[in-house]
Amino acid sequence: RVLLVEDDEDDFILTQGYLSAQPSQKFQMDWAQNYTEGLDAVKKRGHDVFLLDYRLGSHDGMELLKEALDEDTGAPIIMLTGMDDHNLGLEAIKAGAADYLVKGELTAGLLGRSIHYALERTNLMAEIKAIALRDELTCLFNRREMLRILRHELDRHLRYGTIVSLIILDVDGLKRINDTYGHPAGDKLIQLMAQRMEKNFRSTDCLARYGGDEFVVVLPETDGAGAYLLAERLRQAIFLDRFELCDLQGNIVDVELSASMGIAECPGDTDNLEGLLQAADQALYHSKQHGGNQAHRA
Repeated sequence: RVLLVEDDEDDFILTQGYLSAQPSQKFQMDWAQNYTEGLDAVKKRGHDVFLLDYRLGSHDGMELLKEALDEDTGAPIIMLTGMDDHNLGLEAIKAGAADYLVKGELTAGLLGRSIHYALERTNLMAEIKAIALRDELTCLFNRREMLRILRHELDRHLRYGTIVSLIILDVDGLKRINDTYGHPAGDKLIQLMAQRMEKNFRSTDCLARYGGDEFVVVLPETDGAGAYLLAERLRQAIFLDRFELCDLQGNIVDVELSASMGIAECPGDTDNLEGLLQAADQALYHSKQHGGNQAHRA
């Protein structure tokens, strides 16, 4: 699905004809005739590619380009203009456009190739970004991305007064598992723990591997009491479950596990990132010191 934002009907008809002439791909094109219609359509996130005219009445395509990028739709944006201006093209590319095409030079083949390459580049960048943001072993977010998300939630708190809570989870006795069954079994255990976490939390929660056998959950719009209930539900699910691992001889063994957790809330416990992590970590330490397999609030 292609969105064309264009205030000239003749250019709309030409572009529609170019897309209809594509031999290998079918395109469904929607037409927004001005800046406001275009922005509304962008916000609905219903398109795979945006074609933006540079001239849109009192606005220009660069403004709409920046608005579209702020929406973070993931769809590539191709700028169209009647001016063959090299500097304008560079400005559009630097601002985030996938390509810049001059209308007078446009052909069906050129437009088709531009859209195809823009989609391929976007998909490739999405794959690279996913690799950069994810822990290789568990596919949960990595520490760096978790910290970015947590900063974002704390910024929202400062701006809008929202609540955010944090759970730090530590697997009890992982060293014993590694010593008894080997490090591959320990890695498998960490993967299984990540899977249990994904089953027990909401899609809006940020699940991350903090390092080693520690995990972090960022809970937007959740107070400490709510976070404690979620932590307890996960702890009981882990403790009552059995985990299948391979021992050093390749035999399948059932292992019982437990986890210790620490919970902190912003603003109830602190209102900054370092303080929130430290408060949750101290609560986790309290859980470990009192025998493990329990959750404590800061």
